[in-house]
Amino acid sequence: MFPLCKEQRKQRKLSTENWKLPITVDERLAERCFGVHEGVCDEHIDFQKIWSCSDEIIWEGSESANRFYRRVESFLDELIKLAEDQNILLVAHGGVSIPFYCHFHGYDFEDLHSVMIGNCEIRIAEHGEAKRIL
Repeated sequence: MFPLCKEQRKQRKLSTENWKLPITVDERLAERCFGVHEGVCDEHIDFQKIWSCSDEIIWEGSESANRFYRRVESFLDELIKLAEDQNILLVAHGGVSIPFYCHFHGYDFEDLHSVMIGNCEIRIAEHGEAKRIL
């Protein structure tokens, strides 16, 4: 998968030192790989097509949306089992927010862009009684 970048390692260290909270890194929350299109800004990209749940490989070396969604969902399924009576903060790339949101609300969205979290945005999701995932 993708290693933590320098800035992420710095933030992790600051969080651990300042708040004495246990921090776990799980590669299943890594952003989606776009292969040869990684880091390319293209305003003509069909957002809905790229993020719709399919096995289609859109660009050479990219991760299909379906595989990406399954990866994030496997993390969420495991987390829900372990999160009994706990508040948990998840920090991830914006693209991870799409399968995260859909996991709790279903995948029937005409505009997947509308469920993607904005920069520095915080959302609260609850699962069962006293289980919160941010």
